[in-house]
Amino acid sequence: MANEKRGKPGDCQIITPPNLIKTKVGDGPSRLDEAVAKYLDGLVAREKVNYLPILDDEIRDLRKLVAMYAERDVLDERGNRALYFIAHRIRGEAGMNDEELVGTIANLLCECLDHPDTVTGPMVQFVALHVEAMAAARAADFDEDGAEKARQVIAGFKAARAKLMA
Repeated sequence: MANEKRGKPGDCQIITPPNLIKTKVGDGPSRLDEAVAKYLDGLVAREKVNYLPILDDEIRDLRKLVAMYAERDVLDERGNRALYFIAHRIRGEAGMNDEELVGTIANLLCECLDHPDTVTGPMVQFVALHVEAMAAARAADFDEDGAEKARQVIAGFKAARAKLMA
C-alpha cells in the first residue's frame, strides 16, 4: 500500500541553485598562465628569506605559551585559543615557504586543539611535544634525504594521537 504513493523513476527534477560568483566569473581559467605562475613562484621564493624569521618568532611564541601550561593537567580555553591561533597561521604559511614538515606538524597540533575539552592530562604534554617537534624540524631544515624521516615523524604523531584519544 505504501508503494502506491511512491513516484515513478524519473519523476523528480534536480534544481541547482544559482551561484552568483560563478555567474559573474564563470568557471575561471583551466590553468594559470605559465609566465604568471613562474612570476608568482619567484615572488614567493624571494619572500621566503623574510618569512623564516617570522616562523622562528611564531615557534618561540608557541614555546612560551606551552611553558605556561607545562605543569597543568588542563589547557584552558584562553591557552587553547592562543596556541591554535599561532599554529593555524603556521600551517597556512609554512608549506608555501618550503617548510612542509613544520606546517604538517602545525596542522596536527590544530587538530588536537580543535576539541578543547579533550586537551587534558597527557594531551597537554602531547601538545607541547608538537611545538618542540616544530622547533626541531625548523632547526633540522630537512632536505629531500630527510623526507623519509619526516614521514616517520608524522606517522608517529598520528599513532600517538590515536592512542591518546582512544
